[in-house]
Amino acid sequence: MRRIATIVGATGFFVLAGAGYASGVSCLTVGLRALAGAGILYVLVIVSGRIVVNMIVDTMMKNAASAARADKASRDRNR
Repeated sequence: MRRIATIVGATGFFVLAGAGYASGVSCLTVGLRALAGAGILYVLVIVSGRIVVNMIVDTMMKNAASAARADKASRDRNR
């Protein structure tokens, strides 16, 4: 997850720096804004990735639990 977040952050940095440079803002301002934006993108990707992974694991656990209950009910009926 960190690898993807790093790629998104680095790409976002250059995109934001290019947009700031094209708008005619000073280099220091462009760099600081791009750095702040890249940091925010990095954090957002990490947080959203954890949320998605937790949702997937939760769904898998619910499906496994319901399958186990169905299997137990099927074995109880066959007795």
